[in-house]
Parts: sequence; C-alpha cells; structure tokens
Amino acid sequence: VERLFREGEIKPEKVYVESELLLYENWNTIISSELIYVALPYCMRQKDIPILDKLIAIIKQQDYNGCLVRNMEEYAYLKAIGYEGELIGDASFYVWNSYSKAFWKERLDTITCPYELNKKEYASLFDDIPYEKVVYGRLPMMVTANCIRKTMGKCNGTYTTESALLTDRYQKKFPVKNNCLYCYNIVYNSVPLSLHKELEKGTKYPIKRLVFTVETAEETKKILEYYRLLDEGMAEQLPFDEFTTGHEKRGVE
Repeated sequence: VERLFREGEIKPEKVYVESELLLYENWNTIISSELIYVALPYCMRQKDIPILDKLIAIIKQQDYNGCLVRNMEEYAYLKAIGYEGELIGDASFYVWNSYSKAFWKERLDTITCPYELNKKEYASLFDDIPYEKVVYGRLPMMVTANCIRKTMGKCNGTYTTESALLTDRYQKKFPVKNNCLYCYNIVYNSVPLSLHKELEKGTKYPIKRLVFTVETAEETKKILEYYRLLDEGMAEQLPFDEFTTGHEKRGVE
C-alpha cells in the first residue's frame, strides 16, 4: 500500500490515519501532510490525556488538517485546548434527527452518516450540511474495555497490533483488533459493508469513504482499484466474496 502512495496509484482527497499509528510511524514519508487527518480513539479516558497531548503536538508540528472525532469527550478536549483544525464527526456521533443535526452543524465541519440510517432518511436530513458516507469497510460491532488478551492472561503490558477471532454459533468469524495504546478492543463484523450496488445505480454521495481494518496490503489494493473503476463505470469482478449492505434498505427499526 505504501508503494501505491509513492507511485501515485492512490489519489485520495483525505487519508484517515489511526492515532496510534501516527505515534509510532512517520507518515509524512508516505503521504503528503495536507492529506492526513488523524482518527482519534473510540474511547477516551482521563488517563489518555497525556497521549492526546502528545498527539496534538505532532498534528500541529506536521501541519495536519484535522481530526476524525469519535466521541463527545474528544470534542470537549479539543475545544478545551483551543484546537483550531478541521473536525469531522465519525459515524458514532448521534446525528439521527433535525435537532441533533442542528447541534452538530454548528460544531463540526463535516458529519459522517450514521450506519443505521438508510438512503431516504439521511438524504433529507443532511441536505444542508457536508457529510461523508462509508461505502466500504468492516463496521465496528462492539468496542469493549474488557481486553481479550488481558482476559486470556496474554497481556504483557507492551504495545501490539495483534488481532484475534471470535466465532459465533453459526461459525461466523468476527475479527477482534487489540488497541493496546488506549487499552480497548474493537469487534468487527464478520463481513464488510459494501454499497457498490448503490453506486452502480448512480447513487451519489458528497464524500465516499473506504475503511480498511484487517485487510492485507494486496486486498486493500484490489478493493481500492475496484472502487476507482466503479467510479469510472468500468468495474467488473467484485474483489471479495461476502458483504452486507447494512441498514441501507431497512434503516432505523
């Protein structure tokens, strides 16, 4: 994937980099700083403030454009320290009606469409505000502070990017990503969300977002290429076997 950036095969408008990756790697050698937006953690605790202080210092030093904010605690933290970069609210923000939309419209630069809303619901709700729509990616089913590694007695207190699998009674496998920096787990869906059929119908989204979590570099390359060709009306074989359309048809139940 790094090679794709270096050789110009990937030309996105934004690249969201998870904050823990930003702290351990120099992304400026891979991606232009003006493309980078920092994805803040799903959970924020009091103990995380020193980490976020260090992170904000890096953001300012490298002149990154903004942050993907995932909870109200992070929003309050950024406002308290006087952060002036662009703020994008993730799909975890409650923006399900005109009242909540009006509230966040005054406070966020962009909103991510909640996963639970269908096309009819969000089209009328977000007609006067910039919003992003996730069109591909494994959705987080649960964020838990009860770390699986710790429960299994395998936590040694050091940072790791290891993942695990949970298997349900139907033998579906759910990837579990350990986030040791902030000490929580994310349980992802067994199959990715993909709205390629909506795009094939000509459905337009202001900003389309692809989210990569457990995909390999080769899988990421194929998926990016598929969606690029889809935009050009030339996509052919789907690069994955199973997918879900989420709530795109049924909406809020």
